Amino acid sequence: MARERTARIFKNDLFKSSSNKGISETFDEVVVVPEGETSDKPNAVRIVRRNFGSRTLFHAEPVNQPQNAVGPMAGGSYIALDSLAAALYPSFATELENFYGAINLHDRFETTAEYASYSM
Repeated sequence: MARERTARIFKNDLFKSSSNKGISETFDEVVVVPEGETSDKPNAVRIVRRNFGSRTLFHAEPVNQPQNAVGPMAGGSYIALDSLAAALYPSFATELENFYGAINLHDRFETTAEYASYSM
């Protein structure tokens, strides 16, 4: 299988702490792990594909997620991907083979109490 790749995190200073101590507050890059693999690296992420109506959207989320937390959700940061990501995710290869751009980094988690408080 393809080897993991690093990707730079793009942060907006306006949303500097919006990830609630997520990966983007500690690291400047993530390690994108291949499809179906795991990693013990604290900045390891996987690419997730979601269908939204007739569109396909991608985001990255941490491989290692906290238990009993709400999330992952967007925290205001993005990671840069290029067409080499297609080699990491064969099931997405057709959609990623010509991709070049930024995708949301969903590295924010909240306790249920925080989620209830912020959702009012």
